[in-house]
Amino acid sequence: MIKKSIITIYIFIILERFSVLKLLFRKTRLIEEAVYHIQALVLDQLVHNVAFGIFLYYLHQSGILFPWFFSLWIASTIGVILFHNQHTYEPSYVVSPSEWNVNDSGIKGSSFIQVPAIFKYFTGGIEYHHIHHMNSKIPGYHLEMYHNEVQSNPLFQSIVRLSLYQCFRNLWLVLYDDEKKCYVGLDKVQDKVL
Repeated sequence: MIKKSIITIYIFIILERFSVLKLLFRKTRLIEEAVYHIQALVLDQLVHNVAFGIFLYYLHQSGILFPWFFSLWIASTIGVILFHNQHTYEPSYVVSPSEWNVNDSGIKGSSFIQVPAIFKYFTGGIEYHHIHHMNSKIPGYHLEMYHNEVQSNPLFQSIVRLSLYQCFRNLWLVLYDDEKKCYVGLDKVQDKVL
């Protein structure tokens, strides 16, 4: 577990911060493109990495580096739970490409997560994922308003509403079973393989 955490931190906090370096090694034909890559390197890498290093240094000096990482871990975990539950739930909506359409995908293929009012400040409106799929140009802070305006429309009555308890239970739904036409956990897959 600790080894995986260290690898994850290395990839996402250290290695990815220097991903712009590979842009410089591409063969470029245009001077403007080369200048853009150099500017991206300077701005993204030097400024952001130095600023991030200074930020971490001051967090450490203030004695709050560990609480900051811990709160970041909690927020990231909640974000992953919300993200996973936006499309992975029962009853599932999985159709063939010939049957697929934008409206059904937005309404039947997206969930409405019932988040207590006290937590809505932290979610940024992502619990109204079905509205986001109907029109991705609506900003997150207006999703609730649009949801309230259209929820009486019969089209929106079929939205799958998930409680926080259901969201927790859905975390184990990781694969889609074509035979049963539902999402299943790894334990069901292992039974078939063995």
